[in-house]
Amino acid sequence: MIKLLKIDFKKLRNYRTFWVLIILYFATMGLITSSGMEFLKWLVSKGADFDQVDILRVPLYHFPDIWQNLTYVSLYFQLVLAIVVIISVTNEFTYKTVRQNIIDGMDRKDFLASKIMTVLMISLASTVFVFLIGMITGLIYTPESEMRFMFTGIEFIPGYFLATFSYLIMVMLFAIWIKRSGLAIGIVLIY
Repeated sequence: MIKLLKIDFKKLRNYRTFWVLIILYFATMGLITSSGMEFLKWLVSKGADFDQVDILRVPLYHFPDIWQNLTYVSLYFQLVLAIVVIISVTNEFTYKTVRQNIIDGMDRKDFLASKIMTVLMISLASTVFVFLIGMITGLIYTPESEMRFMFTGIEFIPGYFLATFSYLIMVMLFAIWIKRSGLAIGIVLIY
């Protein structure tokens, strides 16, 4: 399995679009999910009225609420990862590397396993990143009296992994089925 993952990574290592989209995903998700409280402070300083509710006292970034809020917002960024998976899979058909791999002795099962491993690694990296953002922002904004709730509600992190992995597997299925990146991206956007 590791061999299959290495083969797939060799294909993606020099592919600039892959790296640009991955960096864009992690940068925007990190910036948006971790700076929400600062944005709310800025809105309050500009005179925003939230129906007489002191929005800064709402525990959006406090433990244990941060896990649910952070994973909810992070799910909206899955579209970028979906585009990465679609491009990765459809390039195999566009540049006929699937055919070449099969000629070289790779089974179709091995091809599918390598793509599933890639999706697994992308989902795992995204989940670890969401966990780190949650820990850092939770430690910054949670009062000391509530630190005992740090790991309460952490079951949203494995749930986020499962949601991301299953969504990317579905996207991979669309990409294998359609074999055209533009059409597959369009169907995922409609979905």
